[in-house]
Amino acid sequence: MFTASWHLFSEKPPAYANQIVGKLTVDGLLYEGIVFALAVGKLQYISGQHVKNGNVHIQSIPERYSTKTLNLLIFKDGRALASEPVTPDNVVVYDLVISTSGGGGAPTGDPATITGKVERVLDNQAEPAARQLVAIEHKPDGSWAVTGNTTSDAENGSYTLDVLTEGGGYLCTGGG
Repeated sequence: MFTASWHLFSEKPPAYANQIVGKLTVDGLLYEGIVFALAVGKLQYISGQHVKNGNVHIQSIPERYSTKTLNLLIFKDGRALASEPVTPDNVVVYDLVISTSGGGGAPTGDPATITGKVERVLDNQAEPAARQLVAIEHKPDGSWAVTGNTTSDAENGSYTLDVLTEGGGYLCTGGG
């Protein structure tokens, strides 16, 4: 004989502590668009979400990143821009500000070349694709910088990016 019993929980489980909450403005305006959380010190994608009215709430960050420093990364006008470093917290509400101006000057660093091939899969068949690509460097100081962009060849999907590097890790991403 099988007997089942059900118990109602009177207490709600505690809030998940590994989260980032904040208000994000870009050039003084509340941001609307996609935000990516990336681990600082190692090029590691953690989470991404669509943000409206500047309200950022990245939840359920894995426990191993609960004490790590993260950057929030956005794309605006074909450029990758990052927030100041933040740490997941269950108490702090961040006031995150990103400016598209400032800094500047010519790119610096050692020359490097990134090559690859872009394919799309249709009906389980891989075929070359032309896509706009951007290379983003995660510099040793924790900042991010777009170091190059190109379009992959429509005939064979190949691309070559000549960049200037400061010794950080790279992310090459595209849309389409």
